[in-house]
Amino acid sequence: MVNRIGWLTPTLALGAASRAIVGTDLEHYHRFLRQAEALRIEFVQGLNRVHAEELSYTADINRNRDEASSRRARVDASNWEVLETFEYEPAPASERLARASSSLQMLIAWLIALAASLSWAGMRLKP
Repeated sequence: MVNRIGWLTPTLALGAASRAIVGTDLEHYHRFLRQAEALRIEFVQGLNRVHAEELSYTADINRNRDEASSRRARVDASNWEVLETFEYEPAPASERLARASSSLQMLIAWLIALAASLSWAGMRLKP
C-alpha cells in the first residue's frame, strides 16, 4: 500500500526503493522468517528423532533418580551444533532491483517533473 503512495511524495518512493534494494523491506523480513522457521523445524525434528531412537524409555522415566540416570537421559550436545550453522541467504541483487523497480519508476517520474518545473520556472525569469 505505502509503495503505491510514492506518487504523492518522493520521500515514500525513495524509502521503498532503498528498503527493497538493501533487503530490509517486508518481503526480506518474511524471507528471513521462512528460513529461520525451516531451520527450527529441522532442528526440533532431529532432536525428536534422537530422543526416540537413541534414548531408552526406561532411562527417560528414571532420569530424576540420580545424576547418572540424568546423564543417560540427555541428548548429546553435538545435536545442538546445527543452530550455529544458520546463515541467512538474502535475495539475489537482480530480484531486489526488480522488487524496487516500481519505486524507482516513481522516483524517475518525480525527477522528470522537477526538471520540467525548473525549466518552466527558468524560462519565466526575466533578466
